[in-house]
Amino acid sequence: MQQIRVLFDIGNSRVKMALASRNALLDKAQSLRCADLNEERLLASFSALLARHGLKPADLAGALLCSVVPEMEAEVSRSIAPLLSAPLYSVPRDCPVPLLNLYQPAQALGSDRLVEAYAARRLYQAEKLIVVDLGTAITIDCLAGDTFLGGLILPGPTLARQSLARTAQLPEVSFPKTALAFSPGQNTEACIQTGLFFGLRSLVAGLVQESRNYLGRQAMAIGTGGFVHSFRELFDVVRADLVLEGLRFLS
Repeated sequence: MQQIRVLFDIGNSRVKMALASRNALLDKAQSLRCADLNEERLLASFSALLARHGLKPADLAGALLCSVVPEMEAEVSRSIAPLLSAPLYSVPRDCPVPLLNLYQPAQALGSDRLVEAYAARRLYQAEKLIVVDLGTAITIDCLAGDTFLGGLILPGPTLARQSLARTAQLPEVSFPKTALAFSPGQNTEACIQTGLFFGLRSLVAGLVQESRNYLGRQAMAIGTGGFVHSFRELFDVVRADLVLEGLRFLS
């Protein structure tokens, strides 16, 4: 019987949970919004994920999490760890990531960025890599070989639309889930949606190009994160679950 581990990707907006073997992600639970997370919902999702594979918590060979939200990490640890026969480890605190990290100070680098960079390095052979995470924040990180060089951080789609809604007369609108065809908006909602979509697309495209100018034009661009499918044409390849893939390699 193959050894199966449970992995947790705790982001700013959502918690993702997956089962994995050494060779592949096997199954994912529906992601949980951090705003709605409580012990009951977390345990129900965890139990349903295991039940689909006829597993009990004691059957799991290991558990690994990556978190950028300390309170959510504490909630997952408090709810899940007592059920397991194996320790629940946190990356990179309990499980170092084998990359040379040039970030200063090294511990200030978001664990999700480090794990994504490691996943990209394990998955792709290109010497120079650009990893773009389109989530609550947009991060663009650069690798050369096994060295994490650094990156950029800017507001993502959710933060951008929420900031406009703080004005006196602009509403909060949804962000397009797929690419838009350009046309000038003819009402306020359309103006905001079009402005956000094409503004962020142009911004990300420009920063990817600037990263290639720095690394070399053959650098491979990898897109990930919750909004990546709205901008997939900007990347050489899209991997929606890069954090979970990185945890799989580390587990």
